[in-house]
Amino acid sequence: MRLLRPMLLALLALAVATAGAVAQQSTIPLPGGGTVTIKLPLEKGKKAKKKRSNKVTVGIADEKADMFDDPRFTALGIKTARRSVAWDVFKYDFALHEVDDWMKRAQAAGVKPLITFGRSRIDSQRDVIPTRAQMLSTFKQFRAKYPWVTDYVASNESNYSRPGVKQPGLMAKYYLDMRKACRTCKVAAATLLEVPGKGWERSMARWVKRFVKSAGHRPKYWAAHNYFSVNGLSLKGTKNILKVTKKGELWVTETGGLVARRSTFAGKIPMKEGLAHSVRVTKFIFDKMLTLSPRIKRIYLYHWNSATPTDSWDSGLIGHDGKPRGSYTVVAAKLKKRR
Repeated sequence: MRLLRPMLLALLALAVATAGAVAQQSTIPLPGGGTVTIKLPLEKGKKAKKKRSNKVTVGIADEKADMFDDPRFTALGIKTARRSVAWDVFKYDFALHEVDDWMKRAQAAGVKPLITFGRSRIDSQRDVIPTRAQMLSTFKQFRAKYPWVTDYVASNESNYSRPGVKQPGLMAKYYLDMRKACRTCKVAAATLLEVPGKGWERSMARWVKRFVKSAGHRPKYWAAHNYFSVNGLSLKGTKNILKVTKKGELWVTETGGLVARRSTFAGKIPMKEGLAHSVRVTKFIFDKMLTLSPRIKRIYLYHWNSATPTDSWDSGLIGHDGKPRGSYTVVAAKLKKRR
């Protein structure tokens, strides 16, 4: 026994040295046969970390329908896509024709749509706030025309863009009316837009608080756009949205790596851009954002392809020349790994 004790002490020291901070116990062979199991304390100040596994549905957000015929889209295995639809779509034949074409091609491709209701596409009507009755009428007409669609977002970028920024109570009524009109649908409360700058988190928190008060309950689903923080390779904006909504699933219905921004608004809030930048951001989305919280259940990358070399916003996976970009390669690799 006197000879065995020093050997055990030596083996114990070796086990502690090699087990690392995450080891809980070690089984040590004894001379002459048999084993002994010894519990090992964690290294002081450190805890064992378990990598979070978060099952997130990945889709594409794009108003153009050509992606459904693109074999590169099919190769990704994506089965959901998000489209924004104007609240007055049934008033204008050209708008309804575009939506109808998108819906039919999505259905033929076996892709499940998520529909977000947004502003009018008519310039003179852009800032018109639809009444509660008008919004409900549009929703009911849409349901009648496309009864196979069951996923919706009641309003778009509601805390920042007109018509919702000053009327969270009305936006809540849109949401309540849609839920009542379709009990089997999943209706996200509203789309929250992350806006950088001093005080934006407090402003969004106040907006959400007023929305929840008008709704009379905390919604099961929220939507969000978080371009600014992810393009800064930061989780801050997404964390803030999770914080103010408190509970419920979060669907990030637009996100992606910026290639170019050419609108007059571009200079007001600077953002990094470029092909190499979009690759880094796409990796960040999959490696960091998707594992941030188990509440994040869906993301929709905006968008599939750029239409022209002068698009006001370009975060496409496919260039205007029809060639796949580095960001597409990242998405293909990440989705293959997740499968």
